[in-house]
Formats: sequence, C-alpha cells, structure tokens
Amino acid sequence: MSEQERTPTQWPEMTVPGWQALYLQLQADVAELDPYARVSVLEVEPYLHLHVDHADGLVLQQVREACFTAEGASIRTCTVCGKPGQMLPGPDGTLPAACPEHQETAEPDRTPTQWPEHVGGPGWRGLYLQLRADVAALDPHAKVTARSKFGTLDASVVEADPPVLEQIRELCRQVRDVSSRTCEVCGEPGGPARPHRWIWALCPVHAAMPEREMRAEMQRVREDEPYALGAATFGTWTVSHADGSETVWILHRNRTELLSNGVHRGIERIDTYPAVGTVARATLYGTGPGEVVAAPVTRIRPWYREEGE
Repeated sequence: MSEQERTPTQWPEMTVPGWQALYLQLQADVAELDPYARVSVLEVEPYLHLHVDHADGLVLQQVREACFTAEGASIRTCTVCGKPGQMLPGPDGTLPAACPEHQETAEPDRTPTQWPEHVGGPGWRGLYLQLRADVAALDPHAKVTARSKFGTLDASVVEADPPVLEQIRELCRQVRDVSSRTCEVCGEPGGPARPHRWIWALCPVHAAMPEREMRAEMQRVREDEPYALGAATFGTWTVSHADGSETVWILHRNRTELLSNGVHRGIERIDTYPAVGTVARATLYGTGPGEVVAAPVTRIRPWYREEGE
C-alpha cells in the first residue's frame, strides 16, 4: 500500500447544520470499515453527493453503500434542524430538504418530473416507461427521482399530492423489485450479479459475457431501437403508437416525409419529434399548424424495405 493510500479521508467541515449528525455517522461508519478509505464530498446542496476514491477491495462495496445511505438521508433531512423533511422544487431548481416548519412559504413549482431519457439498460425500458405513465396518471406534477443502483431501477418520491403519495411510493417499490429480477440488457428473467466492477441485474447469458461485450450489446440495442428521434437522427424509422397504429418517418437531409394510414405526405415543420411516451406533432403540407399526427409513441425502430412491401 502506498503512502498516499494510507492517508485517511480529510473530511471537510459540514456547513449544513441539520446534516451534522448524519455526516458524523458516515465518518464513523467509513472509519470502522476501512480507516484508510478516502471519500470525496463533491456537492453539499441540494443534497449530499459523495464519491469513494479509494477503499480496501474487501469492503469497497460496503463503503459505497454507506455513502449512498448518507446521500439518501440528506434528501429526507431538514438542512436547518435535522428533523424529517423533503426536497421541494424552487424557481431556480430543487431546494434542499426542509421540514414543514422551515419550508418556504411560497407555493412550490408544479412543473412535472423531468424524467431522464433512460435509466439502466434497454432491458428495463418497458418497466421504466410504465412507471412514468403510472406516476403521471396518479399525479402529473409528482416529483420522482430514478437511477440505476445496485442492480435495481431505484425510484424514489420527492413530492406528490398526499392522497396518492403512498400509491406512488408503492409503484416505486414494485419497479425496484421487478427490475432486480429483470436483465438490464435483454429484459429476460435474471438477478443481481457482479461479473465485473459493478452490480447489475443480468440473465445467465449476459452475466457470462465480458464487460466490454455486454456494454456493446446494450449500445447496439439502444441504437437499433432509440428512445427518441431528432434533427440529427437521419434515416427512415418505423414508429409504433399506443393505439396499435404505425407511422413511417422519413428523415433525410434533403427531405422529410411521413407515411400514415397509407397516405404519403411531406412534412413542412416538425414541432415535436417522435419520442417514446410522447405525442409527435408536425405541420404537414396542406394541414393546420401543430397537427397531432399520431397517438403516444411506444416504440421506434429502423424501417426495413420488407415492411413496406
């Protein structure tokens, strides 16, 4: 072990009074696992953001888990007094956690969750999109965080209307459970596995793959079936919709056209490109502006000639 590796973490001073207890507990937990572990504090607000720079390999995952626990606690702990609280959206972004006594008196922003394009691998795509749809149906203004963590699709409620809060929490619990048994690469039955550096949810086939090959397979699936089209996704794409219909979008540098219900029409302007879970809107030649051309998108894939024959 080098001299640098034998230097314990020099913990910076905690400037948030309500987090002193959880911060001191984190230091104690890390020191008990590995007195020479090094942890960086990347951010303090709106929540504690930590990174494990070094730890003994035998306890590395446990040190990471201790950091994840502290990060999660900071989301639910009032920054002023240390009592249970919650993060609320503010005019310039998410506000740090506060208990009811210390929450801002102004009405919180009621814009919906800005969901990441995807979480985890393509095998979780259906689970993730269903979670988004179910949350929006219960409370379109609910705030939910989602990330890949320890082989699960880890979703947590930041804010929701009280009458449906517990229902949304249950949705998050269900998706965590199901994702832990669903291969991130292909969607087949699987389970937690650590064939490489990280914990994944994988089927036996993908758990046996070298990491580079497994990541390449994930990327291939994503490229073959993208979540969204845009100004730079040139090609011809078959787009499936929630009502069972399909449209073909011809997006070339010199022309944009749409094939829908057997009718081939030119596109004057695309107002909203097709994206899974949304409604595509475009102005077609000879139509009014902002025409809804299809039901919500469920799948996007390359168009092949045999489909149109």
